[in-house]
Amino acid sequence: MEATAIAKLQLKHVSSFPVECPIFTGGLTAIVGRNGSSGLATLLALASKKPPAIVGRSVRTELVGQNGVGSKRATIQNLVSNQIKSQPLISGEAITEVLVALGLWDVRKSPLHSISASFEPELTILRALFSKADVVLYQYEFDRIDPYTLRQLFEVFHAYQCWGKALVALTHSAEVASKANLIIGFAGTNCTFLGSPQDLITQSKGDEFEVESTNWPAVLEMVKRFEIEVDSVGDHLLRFRAKPGQELTAKLLAEGYGDIRFLTKRRPTFEEALTNLLSRRPIGKVNANDGLNPETESEP
Repeated sequence: MEATAIAKLQLKHVSSFPVECPIFTGGLTAIVGRNGSSGLATLLALASKKPPAIVGRSVRTELVGQNGVGSKRATIQNLVSNQIKSQPLISGEAITEVLVALGLWDVRKSPLHSISASFEPELTILRALFSKADVVLYQYEFDRIDPYTLRQLFEVFHAYQCWGKALVALTHSAEVASKANLIIGFAGTNCTFLGSPQDLITQSKGDEFEVESTNWPAVLEMVKRFEIEVDSVGDHLLRFRAKPGQELTAKLLAEGYGDIRFLTKRRPTFEEALTNLLSRRPIGKVNANDGLNPETESEP
C-alpha cells in the first residue's frame, strides 16, 4: 500500500519560517511537547480542519473518545463487525491480531459493561482504529496502556500499515514516540523538531565518551578542536560528549594522545534524546525584571 499525504500542517519553526509537515496514510505521527506547548492545539486543529492544519473536505478526521465506545450491551465482536462491513482492507486475521495485541481476545464476546474498567483505553483505541475515519487522532490514549501491550500493538500497526489510515498521537511517552514514523516536537508555540526517531538520536547531544589516561590534560587538549561538551575530568578519567560524524574515536586511538589506557563510547538512547529535546530552554531572551522579585513584591 503506497503512502500518500492526506493532510498537512504549517508550523511555526524556531527559525521563524513556516514548516510544512505532511501527514501520511499508513503511518503514525507522534506529537510531543511539555504541558502548555502547542501539541494539543495542533491535534485539535487537525480534528476541526482549521489552521495550522490543511485537510481536504473529503478527508474524514476523528478525535478519539468523542463518540464513546457504543452500547454497553454490545460485545467487542459486535462493535468490530459493525465498523468493518464497508472496509474490505481489514482482514479477519488482522482483527484477530489487534484483539490479541490489546489483550481483548478472551473477552471479545462479553458485553462491554461487564469488561473490566482497566480495559477502557484499549477499547477506546480499538473503536477508533476500526472507524471509517481517514485520520485518527489520539489524545494520550496510548500513554494509558502498558508498554508490553504497546509493543505488540505497534507491530500489528506496522504490519498492516494501519489499513491506510493516518494515525496521529499526542503523547508524553517515549515508547510511543519511538514507534512513530514521524515525530513533531514542540517547545512552547514553536516546532523544534521534525523527523524520525533515528533523526532525533542523531541530532541529540551526541555520543558519550569515557577516556582513562594517566595524562588526561593531553587528551583534553587534543579533543578540544572537536565539537565536544566536557562532563567531568579527574582521577585519570575524562568524560565528554561529542556530536557524531567527527571520527573522534579513530583519532584518539590512532594518535594515542595522553597514554590512553581505555576508551568507551556510547550512543544516546532514544529516551535520553527525547528528554534532551523536551528539556531545552524556551527560544528568546528572558528579562529578569519579568519575574517576581521578593524585595519589591508588595504584601497581599
